Amino acid sequence: MNKRFILLLILTMSVTSIWLLHSFFLPSHISSRLLAGKASEFELWYAKNEQLSAYSYYQTVHNEVGSTLWLRGMRELATTQGKSALTLARFYIENNNPIRGDYWLSHATALGSLPAKQLLVERSLADGKLKQASAVLQTMLDETYGEYYLWAIIQAIELAMRNGEQQKIELLAKKLKSQAPEHDILVELAHFSVLGINDQQPDVDCIASVQIYAATLHDLRRTEQLIDQFAQSKLNKYVCLTVPRYMPLSTLNCQHDPNEAIRCDETIWQTQLTNIQTRFLGVMLPSGGANVNHGIMYLDRHDKFSVFMHEIAHLLGFIDEYPLPQNHAKCMVEQQASFSHNVVVLPASLTGDKSAVRRKVLQQLPWFHLINDDTPILTAKDGYWQLGTPTEFQGKVGLFKTRTCAERQPFHEQAAKLQAFKPISNLTKLAHHELELPELYYQLLQAAPEKFLMPSFHRNIEIAQSIDD
Repeated sequence: MNKRFILLLILTMSVTSIWLLHSFFLPSHISSRLLAGKASEFELWYAKNEQLSAYSYYQTVHNEVGSTLWLRGMRELATTQGKSALTLARFYIENNNPIRGDYWLSHATALGSLPAKQLLVERSLADGKLKQASAVLQTMLDETYGEYYLWAIIQAIELAMRNGEQQKIELLAKKLKSQAPEHDILVELAHFSVLGINDQQPDVDCIASVQIYAATLHDLRRTEQLIDQFAQSKLNKYVCLTVPRYMPLSTLNCQHDPNEAIRCDETIWQTQLTNIQTRFLGVMLPSGGANVNHGIMYLDRHDKFSVFMHEIAHLLGFIDEYPLPQNHAKCMVEQQASFSHNVVVLPASLTGDKSAVRRKVLQQLPWFHLINDDTPILTAKDGYWQLGTPTEFQGKVGLFKTRTCAERQPFHEQAAKLQAFKPISNLTKLAHHELELPELYYQLLQAAPEKFLMPSFHRNIEIAQSIDD
């Protein structure tokens, strides 16, 4: 073998080795340059041509979020990287493209991204997709520990509460206790009687005691906030509000549309009698119109404190000064005795001797003793007396029209002759929730605090059972 051939062979092998080393190290070298933001035009061309992932990353960093190049780079990264898939999902969700957002969110969870699973659970719960939320939570409970594990346990507890899965709640509570024995959620579960009746209840020795129930921790907390606010109100001396208790939605069995007055199966309370020491009950639900039905107060979780106060006032015997539902019993016949602190239903006109008629009307008014002798409540018409205090006396206590019975049937002969009256002319909390309860109404309550109380919730049970029968 001659020298020339040997030299040529050595040269060929050297070039080949250099090329192999170059091919092995160059992508890594250029990738590091791209990640550092120091790549040359040639290096960018090379990275793009070789489809290096660092080139996609470079595009996401050096282009405006949402631009074509940013989206292209992010999509390429998102095919294999959970973090990038989650970033892309959030971009689409925040820019009102939920279909693409949910696609990339599902992809991110499939790649094992825990933050993506967290977001998917939150979105599923918000959309009412409880089965999907439960399935994702289970994967988090099976595979993870630490911060996301605790978060998953807490969400699973709340979901189990919504579904009324008592055994699951207790099992999850044990898991949480093993990881975080002093966790606030464990304290709340005991406080709100989720794991058994809380015996640490305050004294309910007052004329109007109320036990309120709710089906989620969110609503139980909200209820307690309202109770804390109520403690500062002037009605607090008449009403005892005990610690809220948990009751699953499935047990409450409420059947109403979100824009309708709340109505639930009231026969269920028969099974709870041994656990309830209050006169009244309250129920907070995710949606529906707040109202009081005999001894049960219903609330929507979105109701303001002003609405809460309005409903409490009903339990104490104050009636609405805005129109009651059509054909309401109180508006169909003349009252035989007063039935509320603030509203009476009387004939719109009467005949007879003025003094005798005035005495007869005053006997029907809970506030008769606050009307001055010189304040008129009758106005002479053609052969009859029209009930009501004239507008020039609107600053006095008298007999002023209210819209309580405005929705009565006009063709009902007896009802058409009736009119609802209140003691003062100005609007009150019984007409608009945001207004305050007048000082006069506090005086009326003080004078006869038990006279017009709503009946006990036991009456609700009786009525509900009679309907079922």
